Amino acid sequence: MPNHFGTPSKSAGLATRHFWKGYRLYLFILLTGLVADRNLYAEALEPGKVKVAATIFPIGDIIRQVGKEAAEVVIILPPQANPHTFEFRPHMIRELEGVRAFFVVGHGFDDWLDQVYESLPQATKVTIGEGVRLIDEQGADPHYWLSITNAKVIARNIADTLASLSPEQKEVFEANLKDYLDVLEETGREIGRLFADLRTKKMITFHSAWRYFAEDYGLEIVGSVEHPTGGEPTARHLSGLAKTIRETGVSVLFLEPARSRSVAESFARDFGLDLYELDPIGGTSETSSYHAMMLANARVIREALGHG
Repeated sequence: MPNHFGTPSKSAGLATRHFWKGYRLYLFILLTGLVADRNLYAEALEPGKVKVAATIFPIGDIIRQVGKEAAEVVIILPPQANPHTFEFRPHMIRELEGVRAFFVVGHGFDDWLDQVYESLPQATKVTIGEGVRLIDEQGADPHYWLSITNAKVIARNIADTLASLSPEQKEVFEANLKDYLDVLEETGREIGRLFADLRTKKMITFHSAWRYFAEDYGLEIVGSVEHPTGGEPTARHLSGLAKTIRETGVSVLFLEPARSRSVAESFARDFGLDLYELDPIGGTSETSSYHAMMLANARVIREALGHG
């Protein structure tokens, strides 16, 4: 007779023991799996590693050099994009989750980032240029990272900020900074050697981004195709530039990847200028670090202006 209640039958007791044995095994697998998941999560967070963002590659790379393994860096602007016209898209916000600070150029250069702050209230904005030498004509020129001298100040500012965000890694940041300042010093010396025997130091650029670089190495930018305010060049502006070209004998025009090549080619054709490209943002395979970018641009200038 079936034993529905009361003392379990022998077969029922055996089934119960198998059930609890299986259940304990299930719990063991579940709990160890959870522990493993927690360990994986902890590894993903990487305690002591601070997550920050930079608006452009040169800043991001300097952060990487100073932060090394103690910092995770998100670079917002894609390589060869125009920082003056870039628009932040809502879908980009996911990659910025967990960011503690945004490192920006300031001076109106990357104001497009302002719209992000409401979505990431835990992050602070850090302008990297405190203490740098600024060219201030009709407003501060924001391209100050294109100076090795300024880059050293930027690197120090970044090291200080990273240390404030992750105090336990302060000694790491300071040691990395010391090594990186040596790299920048040698980069500056190498650029100086490249420019030691230039045939001319006069140049015309499409966009007025290179004044800091020029001042560091005694180059003379005699004009730019774009209007100084950044707008389309007026007929009067181009007429004055044509006069400058005739008077100085400049024979090359330096354009940039994010600028209109057709406009530059048309202007160069009209005035008999050779075209060369400089990249102030970098982040490509040829300009995969800040110092590589600066050296690559210096080599282009050396080739364009002539030497020996």
